[in-house]
Amino acid sequence: MRVRKNGKMGTALPYLIAAVVAGLFFPGDPAFAETSQKPDAENAGLLSQVLGHMEQAGKNLVDLKANFQQTKVFTLFEDKTESGGKLTYKRPGKILWEFEEPNPSKLVINKEIAWLYLPKIKQVQKVNLKDKAQTESLLIGFGTSAAEIQDSYEVNLVGADKVDQKEAYILELIPKKELSSYFSKILLWIDQEKWIPTKTELVESSGDTTTIEFTAIQLNTHIPDDLFNFKIPNGAEVIDYSK
Repeated sequence: MRVRKNGKMGTALPYLIAAVVAGLFFPGDPAFAETSQKPDAENAGLLSQVLGHMEQAGKNLVDLKANFQQTKVFTLFEDKTESGGKLTYKRPGKILWEFEEPNPSKLVINKEIAWLYLPKIKQVQKVNLKDKAQTESLLIGFGTSAAEIQDSYEVNLVGADKVDQKEAYILELIPKKELSSYFSKILLWIDQEKWIPTKTELVESSGDTTTIEFTAIQLNTHIPDDLFNFKIPNGAEVIDYSK
């Protein structure tokens, strides 16, 4: 194992971290079914109810695992990339992203440290998240309180749709603070039974979009803590950006 220290993050990990901080690697079709025209007061009341349900679901959330399909659309080049894999999450602050295709990779976040493993080039990147964001807020909508969401975003209820044949409300989040340099807005499809995101779309200022759709979601299955203890593979080069 070789360890190389570097004061600047490489190109791969920062994008992954930024996407996770904002609410997850998600892409999808920007089109959605709009809500019927309701008075502002009624729409505000419904938004308050949705956020309340999300907050209660968050209080009950201990851990989560799901499959995901991610799509990145590049507006300028009229191109897109697709990937998929598994997400495992346990509170507080433990996240495992396993990209299975087309390019296998693994992102492990355990509290303040993130590890990205790229097996094709046998490289590990390590980043300290202490100054990036509170790790409990990395997956917005998964256990995030209504107050935390509204503190960081302007939140609007903009529509309703179906994801995997299940009814969902669509929330539009406009970043208020530092995340506005990454994204112009974030769309969350909130399942009307589980009250967590089943789809997320990140819209960058360039117009590029990243969407993730979650399927086969399982909640509170007693995921062991040691699943999030990253072990450096034999022979891997380690680039340490955490110093």
